Amino acid sequence: MERDHARRRHRPRPRRTVHGASRPGRRRGGLRRRGAPAHGRGPARARAGARGGRAPRRRRTAPAAAPARGRARRAGRRAARGRHRRPHRPRRRGVAVKVVSGDDPDTVAALARRAGLDAPAIAGPALARLEGSDTDAFDEAVDTHGVFGRIAPEQKEQIVASLARRGHQVAMVGDGVNDARALKRAQVGVAMRSGSSVTRDVADIVLLDDSFATLPPARTEGRRIIAGVGSSMYLFLSRVVTQMLVILTVTLLGLGFPYTPTQVGLTLFTVGVPTFFLTLWARPKPPDDDLLASLARFVLPVGVLTAGFATAIYAYLYRQIADGFTGTPYPQAISLFEQYTGLTYGEDADFVEASATLGAQSAMSVFVSSTAIVLILLLEPPHRIFTAWAPVSSDRRPTWLALGLFAAFAVVLVVPATREYFGLTAPDPPVLQIPGIALVLWFVTLSVALRYRVLERVLGLRPRPAATTP
Repeated sequence: MERDHARRRHRPRPRRTVHGASRPGRRRGGLRRRGAPAHGRGPARARAGARGGRAPRRRRTAPAAAPARGRARRAGRRAARGRHRRPHRPRRRGVAVKVVSGDDPDTVAALARRAGLDAPAIAGPALARLEGSDTDAFDEAVDTHGVFGRIAPEQKEQIVASLARRGHQVAMVGDGVNDARALKRAQVGVAMRSGSSVTRDVADIVLLDDSFATLPPARTEGRRIIAGVGSSMYLFLSRVVTQMLVILTVTLLGLGFPYTPTQVGLTLFTVGVPTFFLTLWARPKPPDDDLLASLARFVLPVGVLTAGFATAIYAYLYRQIADGFTGTPYPQAISLFEQYTGLTYGEDADFVEASATLGAQSAMSVFVSSTAIVLILLLEPPHRIFTAWAPVSSDRRPTWLALGLFAAFAVVLVVPATREYFGLTAPDPPVLQIPGIALVLWFVTLSVALRYRVLERVLGLRPRPAATTP
C-alpha cells in the first residue's frame, strides 16, 4: 500500500491543454495563461506531454520580421552579384567609347576598367609628339587607344577631328568650359544640365538629369524615326518620279493626258496609308551612310521601269480602243463607253478619243497602283522572293497591310459607286489581264535591276563602306 501510494504520488500530473488552439500561449510577467501550451509548442506536443511521452521536436517558426530580413539579404546578394557582372558593351551596338580626361592616364584607365572599359591608355604629351611628327601616326594612335589622360583642351578638339578624318561619326560628351571647342567640332555635342552655360549653348543635346542612361534610348528612338522617314521617302519619291515620267512621255506621244484629278486620289491607297503605317511600325536599325544616294539607287530604277511599263500599257490600249471604233465596233462596247463617257457614238466627235483615254487610264491606274503596293513587300520582304533590296523581315504587319490594300483596291474596282468616283471602267478582261502580265514582267525586271545593282554598274557607283560611331 505504501509502495502504491508512492507511485501515485510521484506520477507526473497531466497538463491541461486546450485542443485546437492555433496560437501559442503568451507569457505575461514571466507566467503564461493557464491552460495554454508553452511558446513554440503546438497541440500535438501538448498532448504528448499529457501522455507522459516526449513529442518529436518541430522546427520553430520564425518571427514575422524574418521574411522581410531574408528578402533584404537576397536583394543585397543580387546587387553584389550585379556589381561583378560584365557591364553592357556599347561596341555591340556599333559604338566605340573613348574616355578623354585631364587627369593622370593610369588613374583614368583604372577607373575605366572598373566601369567595364578595358582599353589602352595614352598621355597627352605622347600625342603631342605624334601630332608634330606624323599626322597618320597621330590618327592611328587616336583610333587604337580608348583612354586619354593629361589632355589639354585644344587636344580634345584634335582628337575629334582625327576621328572624323577616319570616317567616324563622333559624339562628344562634356560639361566644362574646356570641352566647348570639342563639342562644337563633333557631329553631336552632348552637355550636362549641371555643366557650364557655355557647353550648354554649343551642345546639340542637353541631359537634363545628368545621366548617361538617357543616351541609349534616345539613340534607339532616333534610329527608329530615321528608318520610318526613310521608308516613307522610298514610297513617296517612287510615286512622284513615276507620275512625272508617265505624264511627260504620254503627252509627248500626243495620246492625251494620262490622269484625271479623281484618279490621282488613288494615291491614298498607294502612298498615304502605306507611309503612315510603315512609319508607325518602323524598327530601329543602322541608318544608311548616304541616304540620298540610297534613295537614288532605289527610286530611279523603280520610277523608270514603272513609268516605262505604264506608258506601254497606256499607249497599247489607247490604240486598240481607238482602232476598234474606227472599223465595225461591237455594240456592247459602244453601249459601255457611252455609259462611261456620257457621249453618243456617231454624234459626238470626241467619243472615240474620250473612250480610248478612259480605257487606257483605267488599265494604267490598275498597274501603277498594284506596283506601289508591291513596293511595300520589297521594302519589308516576307520571303526570299522579295529580297532584291532588303533582307527578309520578321515583321508580318507590312505583308498584311499589302494584302489589305489589294483587297481595298479590288473593292474600288468592283463597286460601281467607288469605280465611278475614281473615274475607272469596269474590271473587264483587257483592264485586268494586260496590267497583270505587265506586273509580273515588271517585278522580274526590277528584281534583277535591284539585286545586281544595274544602275550602279552603269553610272560607276560603288556602295560606301559602313563606318563605326565612336
